[in-house]
Amino acid sequence: MEDFSNYDIRLHKELNLMNIKFGREAFINLFYKLHKKFNSLEEPTILTMGKMEFWELLGFDSKEYKASYFNELIGILTQNIYFKVNEHTAIGGSVFTTKMEKDEIKVAVTEFYKPYIFTKYELDMMRKAKNNEKLEPKDLDYWDKTLKTKSKELVLLSEANLLNIKTKYGKRLYSLLGQFKHSKKYICKMDKFKKIMEIPTGYKMSAIDKNVFAPSIKEIQEKTDIKNIKINKIKVGREIEKIEITFSVNPREVQKIKEAEKVETFENKAVSYTHLTLPTSDLV
Repeated sequence: MEDFSNYDIRLHKELNLMNIKFGREAFINLFYKLHKKFNSLEEPTILTMGKMEFWELLGFDSKEYKASYFNELIGILTQNIYFKVNEHTAIGGSVFTTKMEKDEIKVAVTEFYKPYIFTKYELDMMRKAKNNEKLEPKDLDYWDKTLKTKSKELVLLSEANLLNIKTKYGKRLYSLLGQFKHSKKYICKMDKFKKIMEIPTGYKMSAIDKNVFAPSIKEIQEKTDIKNIKINKIKVGREIEKIEITFSVNPREVQKIKEAEKVETFENKAVSYTHLTLPTSDLV
């Protein structure tokens, strides 16, 4: 069975479901790699990298570096998007902003997107809770006001699986299904699904079956722990209104994911701290 600790990318559920304009497979890799780097920061402040390091994050050889193409890629990374969080909240702009200085590039998370990034501080606090360790009063205050709710929005993905999948549609579908491993079912309105997957507007269902579903399902089933993927098209009249995707996962792994999503709080008689307990599985 796959080691649960291999799930090394920590995403917010809402961010995972947004319709980002990736454009190409390399940018999906970059998006998740940047998230992994921000997960290692105490706060979602600024990542500073050499241009060559950033170039290689995109999967390119440093010997093939081209400044004009590099600048084009930065433009794609920071392009504006419109993200509807719920019926009351929407965010416009880019998830990441960048600044280039000589041979360095600085990457920051836009202010409005910071609540959707899991930081090292938060992940460490979740580890402490899992291990039933004492939390300081300042940590308890943050846990009660923010992290207790935010921890329920955690999605765990495997960077190795993402990089092993070579198609853009396969990577995106894997990240979506990875969010629903506990229920083994993902349902989405067809129009929204097309936007999330970046399916061309002119694609008919036959083209989607051939160019999106068939190669993506083949790759995911061959290279990850997600198997038996089935597509159900829910129609209203003659139009496909929703897409329902069911799949199977190793039962023991599903249980681990369910346990990892649980957060139980126990009050201690001592006023200086509270014990918070999470299951013994590796949460982060």
